[in-house]
Amino acid sequence: MEKASNRQYGPERAMLEFRAYTFKELAGTYFPKHDPRQASRNLNNLIKSDSELHNVLRSHGWKPGRRLLTPLQVSVIGQYLGRPEEFFEIFGQ
Repeated sequence: MEKASNRQYGPERAMLEFRAYTFKELAGTYFPKHDPRQASRNLNNLIKSDSELHNVLRSHGWKPGRRLLTPLQVSVIGQYLGRPEEFFEIFGQ
């Protein structure tokens, strides 16, 4: 994984529509075969398991349990996980 300092954030690198998402809504795009509660748990577990992603999100104001993700936070998640379609193809979850 590339270092956070080398990453580009913003709409051109977001790979998702550049807007605010609810956590549940974004989780559903990465885990479409799961019910919203399980999709949210899965996304939360992914964030917790990647200390770099977790720290970058925290530096942009995210806190565990927060329901709304800012466009920048969505962009950060997109940088780390890729587009939801690609993520699903690779992990098939």
